[in-house]
Amino acid sequence: MPASGSIAKGSVRLDIDEAGLEASLTFTPDPLGAEWNVEKIQRMLMDNRISQGYTQRGLDDLVQKYARSKTPITSVIVKGVPPEEPVPERVTWADLTIPDTYASFADEIFFSGPNPEIFEIRLEKIKKETKIKKPAALPFLPPKEEIVVTYETSEVKEKAMVNPETLEKGFAVAGTRIGVVSPSKPGKNGKSIFGMPVPSPTPPSGVNFLCGSGIKRDKNELWTETTGFTRIGENWVDVIPFAVHRWSIRASEDKSTAYLDFIPGDLRLPIPQAAEILAAAVEAGVPASNIFEESQIAALLKKSIDEDEPLASVPLSASGEALVRVDITPEGLSATLYAKKGTGSGKRLQLKDISAAINEKKLKNLKLDQVKKDILDFINGPNLELKDYPLAQGMAAGRGKDRIAQPAVTFLPEDVSEEIRKRCEARPELLLKYPSTLRFPLAKVQKFAFVQKGQNILQMPPAQPGTAGVDVFGTVLAGLPGNDPEIQPFENVRFSGNSVEAQVDGLLHYSQEENSFFLRIVPHKDAVISARVRSDGMDAYLTLEREVGAGKPLTADRVHEALKAKNIVKGIDGEALGKALREALEGNPVREREIARGKPPQDSRTPKPEFLVKLTGIPDSVAGASASVKQGQPVAKLSKDSGGSQDGWDVTGAVVKVKEGELEAPPSETAEPMAIKHDDGLREEKAADGSIVLIAARSGELHYSGNGLSVVSRRLVEGDFTRAAGPVRFPGEVAISGSVGNGAQLFAGGSIIVAGAMEAALLSAEGSVTVGGGIRGGGKAIVRAKTSIHTLFAEGTVLLSVDTIEMKNQCFNCKVKTNGRLSLSGERGTLVGGSCKAKKGIDTMNIGTESGVKTELSFGQDYLVGDQIDLEERETSDLKNRIVKLDIEIKRLANSGGKIDALGQEKVSLIKLLEKRSHRLLTLREKFEEHFPSEIRIRGTVYPGVVLESHGRYFEVKQKKTRVVFFFDQERGHIQEKPLT
Repeated sequence: MPASGSIAKGSVRLDIDEAGLEASLTFTPDPLGAEWNVEKIQRMLMDNRISQGYTQRGLDDLVQKYARSKTPITSVIVKGVPPEEPVPERVTWADLTIPDTYASFADEIFFSGPNPEIFEIRLEKIKKETKIKKPAALPFLPPKEEIVVTYETSEVKEKAMVNPETLEKGFAVAGTRIGVVSPSKPGKNGKSIFGMPVPSPTPPSGVNFLCGSGIKRDKNELWTETTGFTRIGENWVDVIPFAVHRWSIRASEDKSTAYLDFIPGDLRLPIPQAAEILAAAVEAGVPASNIFEESQIAALLKKSIDEDEPLASVPLSASGEALVRVDITPEGLSATLYAKKGTGSGKRLQLKDISAAINEKKLKNLKLDQVKKDILDFINGPNLELKDYPLAQGMAAGRGKDRIAQPAVTFLPEDVSEEIRKRCEARPELLLKYPSTLRFPLAKVQKFAFVQKGQNILQMPPAQPGTAGVDVFGTVLAGLPGNDPEIQPFENVRFSGNSVEAQVDGLLHYSQEENSFFLRIVPHKDAVISARVRSDGMDAYLTLEREVGAGKPLTADRVHEALKAKNIVKGIDGEALGKALREALEGNPVREREIARGKPPQDSRTPKPEFLVKLTGIPDSVAGASASVKQGQPVAKLSKDSGGSQDGWDVTGAVVKVKEGELEAPPSETAEPMAIKHDDGLREEKAADGSIVLIAARSGELHYSGNGLSVVSRRLVEGDFTRAAGPVRFPGEVAISGSVGNGAQLFAGGSIIVAGAMEAALLSAEGSVTVGGGIRGGGKAIVRAKTSIHTLFAEGTVLLSVDTIEMKNQCFNCKVKTNGRLSLSGERGTLVGGSCKAKKGIDTMNIGTESGVKTELSFGQDYLVGDQIDLEERETSDLKNRIVKLDIEIKRLANSGGKIDALGQEKVSLIKLLEKRSHRLLTLREKFEEHFPSEIRIRGTVYPGVVLESHGRYFEVKQKKTRVVFFFDQERGHIQEKPLT
């Protein structure tokens, strides 16, 4: 290319670096300086032995640039090729993060670990000479010996000197690939601007990456041979061994059992989670039901660690033997297989065992190929049991035409049946004693009929056989007769073959739905009520016999109707009539019992007392007249007789005239007061006017039947006491021979004794209350006693007693308050739920339950005083509210000009009353703080959920305790416990 004509004036300086790899020109413009063109610059370069690396064109462009520049310019004109340094081996590391489980030990392990020992593997060829014999050229000559030289390559392990500084730390399990090694690269020479070679730097030591203990190199991969903490240096890696817990799960071939392999590690490590092992066993195909519970697995692991003994193929299932059974239904129509795999170390299930069990039964028509496939699927599957697998199926024998039954009795008309049904509904206990009532209740009875013993109830035709069948053994089964009617012969009905007979005289309960019959016979008879009047009309007699079953009942109303029908209206002996009725109702027939007597003509000295109490009832009635009286109360006054005579009357009320000559002389002025019969419940006192006053000698109920007086201090209630009796108040003791039903209310001036049980009722006694059969209150029952309460158990009941409350068994969910002691004396005596306040404490076997039912107990204080405090606080609050309202009313009247005097006086009275009540409330609170010796004694167990309180201090039971006593320590001011001795 021709040279350019460009010229630049100034100075040019050539600079070459020390390595000879770069040359640069620095031009400084100067109008008076030397001229520079391409040839002159090229000559300068060549004079400095720079003959390549630039072009003529490049120099021309450079000169033009110089010519235009007003300031100095430095430009690189030639560059050489720099040498390349060698690259050592580099490692790409896997994730070696230290797990959280081992992180707490890392610092200690690295600190106390040994210095790294790093080795370098050097290959060395070893010369080996072997003497061999070669055959001679001729057979008769000896063989020729020859030395063969071979070389074997051997690895020589030499300890390497490395920088021991650890750059990275990690953790890896034995057999883990922890890194991939990138190969090293050698250096490369460069070229200077003079065309001369520039040598590569000398390779540094440590080109190869080295392995320490616990690491194995396989080509370009690094693998751990030991589990532990990894240390990575500048060009090395090793492992500080650290034993970890290692486990694996293997399932048996039939998936019935899981086997555990476990190697214990460092004792400082936590025990592996049993839940993870259990999950791994399930994932391996073993059903969770076949595997030990987590607590059992944890125990195995702990024992292995404690004893430093590995576990090898330990079964995690309870040992159970394999079981095979062929079940055949009693009629032989179905054969099924039951098979169970062996578990744990028990005998395994084998196909040959199943085959033997099936062959032993000699079944016919088996689908052997399908059976074998299904059984193998079961053996190789996860299920532990094969249940009801069908092996063979027979054919049932056919059944002939069904027999149709027809009733053979005359049913009662609907109106009569309805009357019987109503009586049964009114007295459900009549049928409840029959077990069939649950399946054949009254509502299901369609018709009634009277039957006699031996009478046929249903008519049925002969049976007809059906077609033949075959069982699983190939045996032919005879045809079956047609179905009999579905007959349910309950009480007193006998069904045999073609006959359905009555076994007693009575009332048939009948129900039919298509060809199904329900039959029951119950005794039945109307009550007998017969009254007779003697010919002279002065006496009446009664015959009574109680009904049987749902017959027309024996009632007082029907008895009165019978008396009325015979016109027996006067002189009735209520006591005799009542006794006759009671005897008959108790099942003892009454024959010709005198129950009424007329009054013959007589003088007037028959006593007619003047009663000082209000009587209820009529003395001449069956029940007589009565009134509640208290001991020492005047009840009647007997005055002197006024003389005269009276006509009589008969039982029909007809007057019987006094016959002439039978009159008696009138009494004298000195006649004594008339007398009247009475028992020791009354005593006589003479009054100032000469009359006699009868005074109650005991509290109770005064009875007057027209011919005598008595005070009954104890009332006996025969049978159950129910809501129908209404609220009953009796001034003395009440004894109930039965139970107390829902809604009943009884208030007694003495004690109450209940032989049976109690439901949601109210019993209140001035004395004690005893309930022999226990109380099921349903949250609504209340029992109050001025003295004590005794019962078998109580559920959902409010129990209030001034003195002791005693029961044998459970007190469940009750609200108890007593100023005595609550005692549950039996082995099953347990206090559960609700609340109990017992001044003198509690003695029981158990308190609370495993489920932690909340049970609140208070003891050691007078809880009757506590009730008075509650009452005073309510009344004090009412007084304060009333005073506030008075203030508002006074202000309103003052603003309107009204009179406020009366309101002001009322306010002053209320303030004084408030002061008195506040003082009384303060006194009561001080009294309530008084402590009474008491303990809560538990002979068995007290459970969490029980909260104790005394004097405002609380103690909650946090863990189960046995045979313990709780008491209030007055010195320390809190509740303490001690062992029960």
